[in-house]
Amino acid sequence: MYLGVIIDDKLIWKPHITLVKKHVSKASGIICKLRHYIPFRSLKKVYYSLVYSHLRYAIISWGSSSFATLNTLNILHNKLLRIMAFSKFNTNVCKLYKDT
Repeated sequence: MYLGVIIDDKLIWKPHITLVKKHVSKASGIICKLRHYIPFRSLKKVYYSLVYSHLRYAIISWGSSSFATLNTLNILHNKLLRIMAFSKFNTNVCKLYKDT
């Protein structure tokens, strides 16, 4: 690990993306519980501090990973956005991305 980024020998970035997924998953649980008690504006602040910061950190390097590896993280992120908006599991996330 170097400055919070797990660099594997083949540069497939799977270990690092697994770590990011773990952080996003933990934050999803926190946000899922908080969404009932705080307004959406405050929930967005929690999202940006707990989730967005991990998604953006060093994305220049690990963002070039394979589609299949990144897609698992994207699915988790879409699920989190639906949780924040109290949306159903099959809601289109395009509007949710604009709102956050």
